[in-house]
Amino acid sequence: MKSANLLEVVDLGRDLFVKHIIRPPIKVHVINAILSLLHIERDGYVINRSAITSCVNTLSRLSDSSDGMTVYKQYLEPEILSQSEAYYNAEAGRLLETCDTLEYLRRVSLWSLVVTAFLSSLPYTLRQVQARLIEEESRVHQYLSLQTLTPLQSILKNTLLMPHLQTLIDMTSSGLDAMIDHDKLEDLSRLYHLYSLVLEGVPALRRSLKTSIQRRGVDLNASSMEGGELGEGEIEDDLDPSAKGKGKAKARPPTSAHGLALALRWVEGVLQLKDKFDGIWETAFKSNREIECGLNEVMMYFHFLSWNCD
Repeated sequence: MKSANLLEVVDLGRDLFVKHIIRPPIKVHVINAILSLLHIERDGYVINRSAITSCVNTLSRLSDSSDGMTVYKQYLEPEILSQSEAYYNAEAGRLLETCDTLEYLRRVSLWSLVVTAFLSSLPYTLRQVQARLIEEESRVHQYLSLQTLTPLQSILKNTLLMPHLQTLIDMTSSGLDAMIDHDKLEDLSRLYHLYSLVLEGVPALRRSLKTSIQRRGVDLNASSMEGGELGEGEIEDDLDPSAKGKGKAKARPPTSAHGLALALRWVEGVLQLKDKFDGIWETAFKSNREIECGLNEVMMYFHFLSWNCD
């Protein structure tokens, strides 16, 4: 009985504390102070994290509703998520203006590595924190509630990644084509890893890869067929002896050595192109089957183009 009475007293004390202390006088001030500190730290300044930790721990143990929802979940978390969405929408615009695709992805990808380690309960060390996403993971881990992790991840994906997929791919001198041209397998792998985190990521990557191969295939056909028309229309320097007086010329047969050399050059180019993208698919895109289907489709289209060019 004494134990039951003690629990009732504790619960009553918590209710009175929420009703007369937390709710009217200090709730708004505490929430605004925490949001202000979050904004200050996001701007690169050092804050007292332990103070926020104490407030969050207190608010996570108190309930202000009949369904048992904590004060943190009911009042603080919605404000954190709302502020985070606004902040990172603006941050994405700033990064797009100041960073190329490679730097943008490097900043974002650091977060995904930490998330993987965190969700797997593996030990990790936060070294020089550059990526905004790593910073948010650190905050959730150190002084916010773990229940904020999933919605915060969604906000980060929906602000920093999803709206800018095609923009990042198409950036001049640093987008997908530039990575392929310079064999930047590490950056291509980072691109694939981040795109695999969002719903439309891999389909967008597949479409852009198909377009890239189609363009390269057309260029290859054009370069390989340069001078190919000479195989059928070129005039022999030496006239047919029987036609010298008539001004008639003897045409080269279409199966000339020159035409064979062009065909061999084309085949060699096709094989090099296929080997290049097979290596990218296996190494950078982790043998993704959806991307493989796209590559196979475009190679068939490329062969169709080659027949038309003939």
